[in-house]
Amino acid sequence: MKKTGILCAGVAWAVMAQGASAVPDAPVLYECTLEKRVQNQGWIDSPLVIVMDEQGRATVNDPSIFYFNKAPLAGVVERDAPRRLIVTWSLEDLSGQSSAIAVFRYRASLSRPDLSIDVTARADTYDNRYFARGTCKKRMK
Repeated sequence: MKKTGILCAGVAWAVMAQGASAVPDAPVLYECTLEKRVQNQGWIDSPLVIVMDEQGRATVNDPSIFYFNKAPLAGVVERDAPRRLIVTWSLEDLSGQSSAIAVFRYRASLSRPDLSIDVTARADTYDNRYFARGTCKKRMK
């Protein structure tokens, strides 16, 4: 698992290093450690890395994303405010991995003042929701 964490952080930093922009804001990387919960059945994994680039776009990576997608995913920024960052993303085309699940939808809600994070996940074919809570470290390039 330690190798996966290093890989997630390394990929995230590589994404941040792509092309400089005239926008004055610097990219920000949030490296989040989530609690292990048996109820999550491995669908919410740690570490979770969220990178916000200079244009306000999000890129996300974790061991599940890397396993299924082989690369970080673009996230959708639902809210980007001084106190709260909400990013959503989906793992799609999982039908080859599990015949019952085609899409898993994720939502991360990051509290910027204390860097706490709540992550929820839901399979499109089930009513079950998975939940994890954790803390993040903020890094600037």
